[in-house]
Amino acid sequence: MKKLLFSMAFLSLTGLSFAQKKGIKFEQGQTWEEIKAKAKIENKYLFVDVFATWCGPCKAMDEEVFPNEELGKFMNERFISVKVQMDSNKIDTNQINSWFQIAHQMAKEYGVKCYPTYLFFDSNGVAVHKFTGQLDDTTFKKVALSALNPKKQYYNLMKAYRNKMLDYGQMPGLSRLSKHLGEGMDAKQIAEDYIVNYLCKLKAEEFFSKDNLTFVTNEGVDSFNSGSRAFSLIYKNPEKTDRIMGKAGFAQNMICWVIKKEELYDKLWNQDRKANTEQPDWKSLRAIISKRYTSHYADSLLLPTQLLFYQIEKNWEEYVRYVETAFKQYPPRREGRKFASAVGVNPYSAGTDAWALNEVAWKLFLNTDKLELLERGLAYSEFSIDLDIPKSGNLNQYLDTKANLLYKLGRVKEAIATEEKAIRDPFSTIFVKEYEHTLLKMRLGEATWPVLVTK
Repeated sequence: MKKLLFSMAFLSLTGLSFAQKKGIKFEQGQTWEEIKAKAKIENKYLFVDVFATWCGPCKAMDEEVFPNEELGKFMNERFISVKVQMDSNKIDTNQINSWFQIAHQMAKEYGVKCYPTYLFFDSNGVAVHKFTGQLDDTTFKKVALSALNPKKQYYNLMKAYRNKMLDYGQMPGLSRLSKHLGEGMDAKQIAEDYIVNYLCKLKAEEFFSKDNLTFVTNEGVDSFNSGSRAFSLIYKNPEKTDRIMGKAGFAQNMICWVIKKEELYDKLWNQDRKANTEQPDWKSLRAIISKRYTSHYADSLLLPTQLLFYQIEKNWEEYVRYVETAFKQYPPRREGRKFASAVGVNPYSAGTDAWALNEVAWKLFLNTDKLELLERGLAYSEFSIDLDIPKSGNLNQYLDTKANLLYKLGRVKEAIATEEKAIRDPFSTIFVKEYEHTLLKMRLGEATWPVLVTK
């Protein structure tokens, strides 16, 4: 899908080659009013393919899906189809340009935010359904079938919801569809309504299902807070939650997310993402979390947050101080992950202590010119190399970090030798071109780091 351009023109299709011998028949050479009249006379629905000439997924639909013979038979029997071009080009015909205004109105009225967008209207020209994205022929047919079914039509469901006539059982699907269509506010409102007024009023044994837990922790994440019954049930039943979800640590992750947001992030930063203070009262924050929850959560969540805070605020002296705290509390080990967790390493990365040491070292390389901090970064880098697992495929990245730190410290010969070693690493070929470029800069005496902007 591609983001909407401001310039739009309605495509009447005259002179353009969208007609197909097989597949969906797209009307050509008619006005929008004429097309609607034809649909009414033939008692068919309308399908409008909203696209842009530069849109790759739109072209894929034209080449791979719309020509499908079986799909074409299904659509042609039930729909009058037309294409609407939303961008403008020098080669556009007068007829295309003449529909600029109506195209703009359609895009605004039906919330076209991306391409391709599929709009469906009943035989009276009333919008009933909407979908977006590149689809295969089977999925597209399902979308078209939904457009024919009043119980699945997006606009019909939204009307029922706003009139407080929508069954709770239909809300999860409508929330997900609204989210897919980019209607985030609607999706959020429907999800919150469903969770607060339905799910959280169920008996505990009825609440605990994989579908309910998935919805609460995905679509309903904005209403999942410490005051919600959903949070309380998961907090009191972590093992049961993990078992139902089939994922160890699932409940813990959700609980930690809420505690971090409410007790740390919301207190450290305002809505404009500006720090509320340069030196937070960490002792007080720890005490509050320990009292409301347990010391386990205070201990596991505070240190990564401290590192994140000083990283965002670019206070690298304090950042290193808390790295040292993590170093003492959770000494890095080969294949270990406790240090990595303590410094807030992305769990979806390699995630080991060696990887975490390299991340810390690289941040210092990029963000400070102070020699004592760069020396500390070099020590972390060397330790990451010592802890690397043979044939891990990560050694070249660790060596590159070390080389850059050496170079920034003025130890050029050592830096060049280390960067050459990174390039020669037989167990990973990624980033070789980047490393060769770095090596060239070192040999030319050019900086390999960005210019720092002081806060």
